[in-house]
Amino acid sequence: MSAHGCRHLPAAAWTTAAAWTTAAVGGTDDGGGMNMPMPGGLPEASRADDRDGLRLDVLTLQLGPALVDWPAGLVLRLALQGDVVQRCEGWVHAPDETSRAISTAPFPIPSHLDVAATVLRLAGDARRAAHTERVLQDALGGRDVTGQVQALLRMVRRSRPLRWQLVGVGVAQTGGGADVPAASDAWDRLLLRLAAAESGRPPAAPPSPAYLAALVEGSEIAEVRLAVASTAPTDMARTPAGV
Repeated sequence: MSAHGCRHLPAAAWTTAAAWTTAAVGGTDDGGGMNMPMPGGLPEASRADDRDGLRLDVLTLQLGPALVDWPAGLVLRLALQGDVVQRCEGWVHAPDETSRAISTAPFPIPSHLDVAATVLRLAGDARRAAHTERVLQDALGGRDVTGQVQALLRMVRRSRPLRWQLVGVGVAQTGGGADVPAASDAWDRLLLRLAAAESGRPPAAPPSPAYLAALVEGSEIAEVRLAVASTAPTDMARTPAGV
């Protein structure tokens, strides 16, 4: 387990079996290379060496492209051993060009607030998430929300449980654009999004699916959604990727 394996993560951060409607379990057993059917017709998980040299079952699970509090269009296929992501590949299911053209109008403040609200919901902070959504609706209504965003940023910074929850989650080994600095974690990126909403800075081009896949490799499964939510916009399908 990672250094954060002893945390109590909220239920929202765990992706349930119901959400994994496209999950696949595959492979062969160690007895003669034959597939051993399991209840429901699923094959037995294969085995491989994990990062510590232990031989564990490998479970393949797919997240996206349509999942609550997940970037629309993004697909990550995870190879899990225990609760750790050993390998990951990612891609985007993009809409047609007409839909893309309609959806690229700039809404910098709501865009940043949308990401922040998603992170707060996944972290289990329902009160601050609801507050962020109210500010988001005011911004979409054309109101000046600078003061509200400043108050929200102070409110988030003061939360020790939230900081403890997000520090060390999804540490970026390399930079992924202005919204994803190198060495940043989910806590850093949440504060950066709120600061960007305060200043009105336009969102940077999001990281590519390959970048996001590399970001979550080595993470525990409970941290994957927080890592992705703090890094990517809420609609990958309609936002041209950068790094």
